[in-house]
Amino acid sequence: MIYEIRRFDLGSVFKITFLVSLVVALILGIFFGMFILRMIATISPMIQDEMPMDVTKVAGAGVIFLIGFLAVAMALQWSVMAVIAAAVYNVLAGSIGGLRMELSEPAPRHLVSAVPVVTPQPPISIIPPGPP
Repeated sequence: MIYEIRRFDLGSVFKITFLVSLVVALILGIFFGMFILRMIATISPMIQDEMPMDVTKVAGAGVIFLIGFLAVAMALQWSVMAVIAAAVYNVLAGSIGGLRMELSEPAPRHLVSAVPVVTPQPPISIIPPGPP
C-alpha cells in the first residue's frame, strides 16, 4: 500500500519540535555548563586577588541561569525553523505532491502471538487423599 503525506499540522510540529529541542538543548547545556564551570574554577585562583568576591559563586549562578535561558531560546528557534519548513512542505506538497511511503500489510493476528499460548492444567492438590 502506498500512502502520501499531503500536509503537516503546524501546531503539532511546533509542539513536538519544541519539547524535543528543549530536552536536547538542556542536555547539551548541562555538558557545556560543566565545561565552563571547570574553566572558571581553573582560572579563578589566578584572578582572585583582583576580584572583591568569589568568582566561582557568581559565575556558577550565572551559568545555571544561562543554561536555562539558552535552552528555551534555542528550542524556540528550532521550533520556528521546523514550522517554516513544514509550511513550505505543505505548500509544495499541495502543488506537486507529497512524500510517498510504501507500507506493508500487517501479519494476521491469528498467526502472530506476542504472548505464548499456555493450556491450563488442572490444579494440583497438596493435601493427601483421605482413607477410603
